[in-house]
Amino acid sequence: MTIAAQHVRAAINHLRGLDPRWRDVIRQVGPFAVRLERDPTAWLIQHLHADSLLDILSNPTLPTDAQPSLTDQQRHFAAELRSLQQHGRLDLSPSLPPAAWADRTAPLAELLDQHHSPLLPHFLFFCWGQLDHWPAEDRALRRCLDQLWPAAESPLPRVADDSMCAASAPSDNRNWPVDTWAPFRSVAAWYLARWSMDHARTTPHAKPRSE
Repeated sequence: MTIAAQHVRAAINHLRGLDPRWRDVIRQVGPFAVRLERDPTAWLIQHLHADSLLDILSNPTLPTDAQPSLTDQQRHFAAELRSLQQHGRLDLSPSLPPAAWADRTAPLAELLDQHHSPLLPHFLFFCWGQLDHWPAEDRALRRCLDQLWPAAESPLPRVADDSMCAASAPSDNRNWPVDTWAPFRSVAAWYLARWSMDHARTTPHAKPRSE
């Protein structure tokens, strides 16, 4: 299942109209190609880098502490997932009909949110098809932003992340220019991630200087 073509066109037209850099990024990356993930269990295992999670979710009697490869945080997360499943609040079946998808997996989104998981924006995009969630904790995207949109160009005041006023500042250059990309920040993140990967493959690495 894919995101509706008219929504993709609206997103691309919006970004291209904002900044010539977006025209270059979109041209270099090529067509938007995202298929929505319909197997949330596989998605979780892939993005949590935890194959042992499948054993826990598929075996209701297996203790979560029986998987030494999982971190404490992953065990706690797995225990909460299992509890949701056992109480019938969560359905991670890949055979869910599209119309029931969001309702039956909503507890997973809530759980990711409660754990302040950086995976939440990705889940809402790749599993639900929501187009306006920016993965702010993604360091690769932050480096990409710094490269394409240097903070020095920001029309907003510079506020350091560790300053006392950062929490109360209504807007500052930490969110520039991402806020201007709404309501299509997920699409922007996808394009920048692809551009960053392509750029890394085509940019020669600097050779170390000989002593």
